[in-house]
Amino acid sequence: MSENDIEIGKRLMHLRNSIKEQVDKIDEDVYADSIISLNLRMADEKFGRMVKDNFIDEFDLEKHGWKKNSDKHNRIKK
Repeated sequence: MSENDIEIGKRLMHLRNSIKEQVDKIDEDVYADSIISLNLRMADEKFGRMVKDNFIDEFDLEKHGWKKNSDKHNRIKK
């Protein structure tokens, strides 16, 4: 495994952990949805839409208003 692969893995884990940390407090913390949106945007821009969509699936973010297969990264509040 190259150093580049290790760095990519670290970045992905950081994004994943940051999203995971915010999901539990999404309804209490006014900044949680912004932080999740930012992390989804970074995942999309750095690693592609499939990675972003995988995060949406993993954390069941569609029920909170995020959409897969979309250019939008922000939460659609219901």
